[in-house]
Amino acid sequence: MRNEVDSITYLITLSDENHEKEWMKILHSILSSPDIEEIPNNPELSRSDFFLNVSKIRLKTAIKNRTSTFGLNDLIFNLEKLPADTLVQRYGLKSKTYFGDCFVIEKNIIGCGFVINGHTYSFSHSTSEYYVDGIKEVK
Repeated sequence: MRNEVDSITYLITLSDENHEKEWMKILHSILSSPDIEEIPNNPELSRSDFFLNVSKIRLKTAIKNRTSTFGLNDLIFNLEKLPADTLVQRYGLKSKTYFGDCFVIEKNIIGCGFVINGHTYSFSHSTSEYYVDGIKEVK
């Protein structure tokens, strides 16, 4: 099930920097960053119900640890709409700033779930703005 090109290049071709969803814009930016790396053994193929459970656990853990994330809510919403036995490809990615996964069905990115390394609900200590799931919040 390997792609003929590397996973990052493949995902860039599937992503859209002009997409209406904020998570897709952020994903495109991450995929285009010079320090992005794929985690070995991409893609992982599994049932949607498995990835749904893993994503819910990741979100609960992130909330508990007050870790900034993006894409998880939309990903969970999209996975919940699928039949439990739908096969989904998961591409693991990491950079200096992010680590997480991108999910694909039939050459369409259906969502992503990323945790922002070392950030707890804040990108800047000098402002009262923070991002949760890719949405700007103000304290």
